[in-house]
Amino acid sequence: MKISIIICTHNHLASLRQLVAAMKNVRVPCETELLLVENACTDGTAEFVESATLPNMKCIACHEPKKGQVRARNRGLAVAQGDLIVFTDDDVRPEPDWLEQVHHRLTDGSCDFLVGAVKLAPQLERPWLTRRLRACLAITEGLEDGWLTEMVGANMAFHRRVLERVPCFDPELGPGALGFGDDSLFSWQLERAGFRFGRAPEAVVEHRCDENRLQRLNYLDTAKKNGRAKAYLLHHWRHEKISRLWLRYGWAWLKMWRRRIFSRADMKRIEGCAEWEMSLTAELEKYRAYRHERKRPRNYEKFGLIKLRNDSDGNDRKN
Repeated sequence: MKISIIICTHNHLASLRQLVAAMKNVRVPCETELLLVENACTDGTAEFVESATLPNMKCIACHEPKKGQVRARNRGLAVAQGDLIVFTDDDVRPEPDWLEQVHHRLTDGSCDFLVGAVKLAPQLERPWLTRRLRACLAITEGLEDGWLTEMVGANMAFHRRVLERVPCFDPELGPGALGFGDDSLFSWQLERAGFRFGRAPEAVVEHRCDENRLQRLNYLDTAKKNGRAKAYLLHHWRHEKISRLWLRYGWAWLKMWRRRIFSRADMKRIEGCAEWEMSLTAELEKYRAYRHERKRPRNYEKFGLIKLRNDSDGNDRKN
């Protein structure tokens, strides 16, 4: 049994250094390799990943010159030799038993792919952080009560055998592309292929994202990206049509401006974001993006496992 940990990084050198240092404290249950996938970096990351070493696992430098986290993930999958594939992010810190818990859950025969726990660093905690606003930071609240039903890229893992049915992530989704939806789609495809989903609340990493992620404008940017990803998935994977598109868009627009007029205090926030504003922002962006996506040939058969078209950049998407 061998484990491949894949970390994709873009211009987060300081955080990546800290993560690699923290990996020294991670207990390794079997032979393990750490793949550091440098993705179009300009901050010295490429040199760092070439020189990185650890006493408890083999470090492997990978380079993906085309920007996009999913491209980097797929590069890591192409290089990885492990029987178990584990993904985490460059701005987390794993608990010492994190990998042991992932290994135990994937080898006890109960699941084929899983999501682990992602907790927010204490210095980023705020009283206004609801479950939904925390989820925007990749925090996995709801892991124990079954609320979370798909993988989260900051802490996810699966058996190599799933790649025989679902060979890669969709590079039109995720950071550097539409923004989100890559790990969700991959999860749904695995379930469609008959693989079993599991949760590992004992496998914990701490998310130490940039503090500016808490700002209202960043939450609204997240909502827009979610809306674009939903439009892509509706058209290309679910094969669903949005009827009366312009009427729906106009009604959502009116609701947005009515709420903004009567909820001006929400508009003045520096940190945090009203959930109604995020919902309507995502809805409006979904309608905008769907107008363009519906003009494109579909990339999947309905609920398909493998992408049909080679245009993985979405070069025919009209702006």
